Amino acid sequence: MPSTTPLVTVCVITYNHAAYIQEALDSVLKQKTSFSWTILVADDCSIDGTVNILQRYKAEHPEKIQLILQKENLGPAQNSIDLLSAPTTTYMAYLEGDDYWTDPNKLQKQVDFLENNPEYSFCFHNVDIVDSYNKSILNYGGQKSWYNQSFSRNELINGKFLFHSCSVVFRNQLTLPDWFSKIPTGDKALQKLWGTKGKAYCFEDVMSSYRVHNSGISKTIDFFTNQKNKEKRILNELQMQHGILSEIKLWPEHQKQPVLEKIKWHTFQLKFVGKPMWERYKYLLINWRLFIKNYTSIFHKSRIYAFIKILAYLGDFPERVSKKLIHILYE
Repeated sequence: MPSTTPLVTVCVITYNHAAYIQEALDSVLKQKTSFSWTILVADDCSIDGTVNILQRYKAEHPEKIQLILQKENLGPAQNSIDLLSAPTTTYMAYLEGDDYWTDPNKLQKQVDFLENNPEYSFCFHNVDIVDSYNKSILNYGGQKSWYNQSFSRNELINGKFLFHSCSVVFRNQLTLPDWFSKIPTGDKALQKLWGTKGKAYCFEDVMSSYRVHNSGISKTIDFFTNQKNKEKRILNELQMQHGILSEIKLWPEHQKQPVLEKIKWHTFQLKFVGKPMWERYKYLLINWRLFIKNYTSIFHKSRIYAFIKILAYLGDFPERVSKKLIHILYE
């Protein structure tokens, strides 16, 4: 018999997910484990009937489900903070209300891994990307080379964004910093913050479905669509890197260096983006060494890659063509 004290809190974040929240909750309730777990749902003042569904599930499973019902719409960042700050269990899992799990042994597999590997901060897995009707669009794994692989602290903090949130189980060892509430999307920041606490592991198994639809939380944030928002994105990256630097202030200098390099790089980008063509040429001529260095050291690409990107930045070379060339050369 599982212990009556929950070992895991499944954190479900939702806003206007009436069409999907029942499937999400049912997928969690089907989990088969040797330990106890609980579900905590944070709803950001939905107006489409989501709250009624949550209250029904709460009445049907009072021992399993707890609710945070916001009295006003706070936005995804603050709703996430309220959700992730509440649990006291050893481990936490994350699920957005329009996604769902597909493997009833998901929690058991991931918790077993973390129990047996204390040096790991979190683990994640491959997912299936589906549309509004659960039709598979893409089997996502980032890169196949990620499967059954570990990722170091440096890779988590300075490398690519690795996972979909519906795949993550993590140790409850993080106090979210003040700057977390000021960023528009939190998944990337969470990867970096978890990276300050330990390594990560990627399972090849497909154990959840990530839903793509126009009303999803990430789709309602008009953030990456134009030149002005490109500047906001770079500012967001800068804010995250400065925040991470404060988290690792006691680390040796050589371990902090990649973060400092990224801060320098995003500062360069911020001065470059949105400027008239003649200013771009002038700024690039003055700072070309920094440009080359970052495209060869941080992203581990050759000088040919940097040259292609320079042309794209200057506008003399269509970005879609540069991306195609890069894909042919390096993918």
